Amino acid sequence: MAIFFGVITFNSYQRSQKFLAKAATTSGTVVRLHFSPFHSVRSSGGGFYPIVRFIADGEEIEARDRIGANPPDYRQGETVEVLYEKGNPKHWCINSWFDLWFLTTLFGFFFAVSTTMTTFATISKFKNQRRLDR
Repeated sequence: MAIFFGVITFNSYQRSQKFLAKAATTSGTVVRLHFSPFHSVRSSGGGFYPIVRFIADGEEIEARDRIGANPPDYRQGETVEVLYEKGNPKHWCINSWFDLWFLTTLFGFFFAVSTTMTTFATISKFKNQRRLDR
């Protein structure tokens, strides 16, 4: 399991780094918030996704950010910094830690926990085996 989380962490980190290396910045405006319900058996409610309008490569774009929150992280009319891929402005995100690094951090945490648990389980098994051998 640790290897799985390690691979996901590394890939997520690489994806963010590649995006940042190619990204240009512009300012955008949150034109409205879109409420989208969560579809889960365990929870009800939903998240507010900012709809951002910005100009990139001479094209006006209005699109929904992929990250929503409840309560909302942004207000209608708020100016945000937008990162977008040069030549492909439809690949964009708000310049925030959450948009860029949340998945890397989350899977990195799972990697650290699973590595630690595996290490302790292995050490415990080794110690028990030595006791039985005596």
